[in-house]
Amino acid sequence: MSKEFEDMALDADTELDINDLSQLQYWMHEWDVSERDLRMAVANVGTEVSELRVALGR
Repeated sequence: MSKEFEDMALDADTELDINDLSQLQYWMHEWDVSERDLRMAVANVGTEVSELRVALGR
């Protein structure tokens, strides 16, 4: 895991850039979810990582 993503994982206020493929892939792997599920969660709760984590049950 890159240092940038390690920092991202620790920062509760981090926002996911849905247009950044590397971020999508990182969080899909981290939370073991499909791209579709991740994008649906973003549509429902927004891009804040802490909110996405809750919405995805992670």
